[in-house]
Amino acid sequence: MNRWIPIQVAPQRARIMRRIDMERDSQDGQHGAQQDIPVVRDGERYLDPENVMRARYEGRKRAGTQSHADIILEELAEAFDAPTPELMREELIQSAACIVKAIEAIDWQRNGDGKG
Repeated sequence: MNRWIPIQVAPQRARIMRRIDMERDSQDGQHGAQQDIPVVRDGERYLDPENVMRARYEGRKRAGTQSHADIILEELAEAFDAPTPELMREELIQSAACIVKAIEAIDWQRNGDGKG
């Protein structure tokens, strides 16, 4: 049984999380829970190998040309190359955090105040 512990979240991040939660409910309503399908099928590659994505990210970081897309794709590559479900889960959490950060950046760039 899960025991949820209330956490303090910045208001702008809480709005993002509520919107993500609404989208998840919509996905479940449209497609069902889909808990039984694999996260990754054995042997399939969905992104460039992790080392390629990391090299791309590091190169762009050094050049000062990185984007949130580079960060997110590098994290996803790590997740889908993870050798165990536990490591994959941790990398997916890091990926989700990077996606939330990108949403915050969109809101900040659009509004200048982070209110999306």
